[in-house]
Amino acid sequence: MTLLIDPEDLATLLGVSRGTIENMRRDGRLPAHVDCAGPKWRRAEIEAWTEAGCPGKANWKWEGD
Repeated sequence: MTLLIDPEDLATLLGVSRGTIENMRRDGRLPAHVDCAGPKWRRAEIEAWTEAGCPGKANWKWEGD
């Protein structure tokens, strides 16, 4: 399993465009990213976030690893 996913993979996973991912990131509608040769997200956190209904970053707290 891939631990970190880049914006392109996140867009594919969520079924949106790469531009939408950039807009969501800029607008605070995604969980915080990890800066690892560019923005990347923890796959486990994204899965938990989508199960929680995709709340905005201000309303999201991940209790994972």
